[in-house]
Amino acid sequence: MSGTCVKALFINSSQHYKQLLIKLSSQFEHSDIELCHATSAASAQDYLNNNHCDILLIGTESEVEQRMHLLSSLRSDDSYVPAALVLNHHKQQPDQHTYLQSGAADSIAIQQLTPAFLEHSICYAIRHKADEVRLLRLAHHDSLTGLANRLAFKKQLPKLMAQAKRSGHLLALMIVDLDNFKVINDALGHDAGDQVLLAAAESLQHSIRESDQVARLGGDEFAIIATQLRSPQDAATLARTIINRCHFQQQGPRVKIDVNCSIGIALYPTDATEHSVLLKHADNALLKAKQSGKRQFSFIDQDLNFKDKFQHTLDNELKHPKFLQQLQLYYQPIVDTHNQQLIGAEALLRWHNPSQGLLTPDKFLQAVASNGLMNKVGNWVVHNACMQHLQWVKQGLPPIAVAVNLTAQQLENSYLINVIKKLMRHQQFNPHYLCLELSEADAFKCSDKVQSSLYKLHELGVHLTIDNFGKDYCSLTQLHRLPIDSIKIDRSLIQRAEYNEEYADVTEAIIQLGKILNLNIIAQGIESSNSMDYIRQRDCHQAQGFYIAKPLSNQHFIHWLDARQQPLTSSSH
Repeated sequence: MSGTCVKALFINSSQHYKQLLIKLSSQFEHSDIELCHATSAASAQDYLNNNHCDILLIGTESEVEQRMHLLSSLRSDDSYVPAALVLNHHKQQPDQHTYLQSGAADSIAIQQLTPAFLEHSICYAIRHKADEVRLLRLAHHDSLTGLANRLAFKKQLPKLMAQAKRSGHLLALMIVDLDNFKVINDALGHDAGDQVLLAAAESLQHSIRESDQVARLGGDEFAIIATQLRSPQDAATLARTIINRCHFQQQGPRVKIDVNCSIGIALYPTDATEHSVLLKHADNALLKAKQSGKRQFSFIDQDLNFKDKFQHTLDNELKHPKFLQQLQLYYQPIVDTHNQQLIGAEALLRWHNPSQGLLTPDKFLQAVASNGLMNKVGNWVVHNACMQHLQWVKQGLPPIAVAVNLTAQQLENSYLINVIKKLMRHQQFNPHYLCLELSEADAFKCSDKVQSSLYKLHELGVHLTIDNFGKDYCSLTQLHRLPIDSIKIDRSLIQRAEYNEEYADVTEAIIQLGKILNLNIIAQGIESSNSMDYIRQRDCHQAQGFYIAKPLSNQHFIHWLDARQQPLTSSSH
């Protein structure tokens, strides 16, 4: 302590005792002291929240219970807290047990203090606290790696599970086991094994986030508690990161040994709500990962394993240079409800995946979005749908409007608008034949940028539609905010309106609203003649659904159109 500066906080409401401590501390022989003063437990807490302190000097002239509670609340298994001395103001024998139990090193009478006695007591209290923290660390940390040990892990897991319950997030418990570790110890010795364990500990610490916890359970087994997860995919992403980083090589005189890791994953609360059961599930998942081969991870839930492998395969194939060339547009006809004439077609995206076959958007759009490809794919769809319209015109077909789904994300910048302007300038595309469909949810939560983009598109002549209208029951008055030409009634309303009075009322209200606002009304999900008759009787303008035609490739779409026109041609002669 010689030559050191001690930062002390004196908690006392008396100015007299404050001046006494200042006078005494100014006469210390071996230490300098920086003395701060708080008049209450509350003000002391505020100070400690923002400042480092080596020792608390706690007066007992008032609010003793609050000050002892403050001292108890500072105690932690994981971090250093200030040492504490109780400066007793009472003439009667103090309750030493209460003070010491709260964490104070000693209780001394303030009236008996001398400079030497106070300096000695402060030095003793600080050294006592340092020894306590050192022992606590030995009890809760692995001596080789410095990570939390099994004891600390078992204490921490229930606490983090409780936090996850309050926040509503997922928690993942991962058991990490090193592959080939026994071979390292047997062939190269325990010193080489220790080097691998140290490298693994460092790799795990660098792989996790600040909110996560890592511990060494013993031997070559580690545990990670990953918190604040939004989905199982987040846990899978972290597991892949760990596996990719946790790869070591040990060279011996005649042998070279690779060390990797395998991981078992259990999720709270979906797999278990008790920490002991969650740990058991994670251990069992680790066995499954080991059985699958080295450098693998496994969920305890087999459905998640299947979904993750499918998702991981898609992620890899999305990065292939020929990904866009594997995309194709299918077209679903949209007809006039009264004369059955073709009005347009909705362009629907398909992916000819090399390993999975033909995929619909619900199977791969999430992967497209998570890989940051949504704008690229969306612009590809718009460009190719417009080019297909021009090709139909060259083939002698009547001009057919094409409808394309888009997201609010595509409207956050000017890329889409530039795509359409280039088509107008270089291909003489008429934007009147392009209809962009924005979902009801996106439309009514759109930002100022999105709203501005919609007005710019409308000024170009692009037709704008609110898709899935009625699904989210948004405020109808918000239609006035956007330059909308059409609304497309959600299929769930259409398919239930025939036999459910509530859905019928909502459907009819939407149709009447459209007429009042002079909007075109499109019914999607028409799958029977009854549905077609229902919307025709209510004067809905256009229809789309399997009853008319399912989504068709370009070739089949033209065949469908030819077959549909043939009877009309014959009957007109």
